[in-house]
Amino acid sequence: MDKMIQVALLVLFGGCGPSAAEVAIEDCGSTATDVKFSCSTGCTGDVMEMKKGSKETFQLSFTLGADAAGLKNNIIGVIGENMEMPYNSILPEDLCSGLTEGKCPAKQGDRLTFQHEADILDTYPSIPVTIKWEVVSGSGEKAVCVKIKSKLV
Repeated sequence: MDKMIQVALLVLFGGCGPSAAEVAIEDCGSTATDVKFSCSTGCTGDVMEMKKGSKETFQLSFTLGADAAGLKNNIIGVIGENMEMPYNSILPEDLCSGLTEGKCPAKQGDRLTFQHEADILDTYPSIPVTIKWEVVSGSGEKAVCVKIKSKLV
């Protein structure tokens, strides 16, 4: 392939600067539809790779399945098959405060997009962790529940 074509493809498909890419997610009981997760780096394929000592931008988009006055993030680290450890300090609890699309209160059918830049600390263990991200309404309904396989490098 001609060098100019290679450079053009690299520029067109995100080889320059930070761009969001999607990684495989597993739904774990969302009432929302069209749930999409993306991140700024290491976010392709089946496992998200996060580099210690870096910053990572996470984005979660979905179409709300029921009215919600407010929405809260709940982040859980799943180690092994079933060992769950709450880890809510990586994202703000109030999802509504980080919306780049939509607003709260939100109505059924509204498209919401949350975005946040998080520090990936050097102190995080270098083990595979499945991130379970729940978005919970004021009534306790899980608007979103997704599992994202991750690895710290």
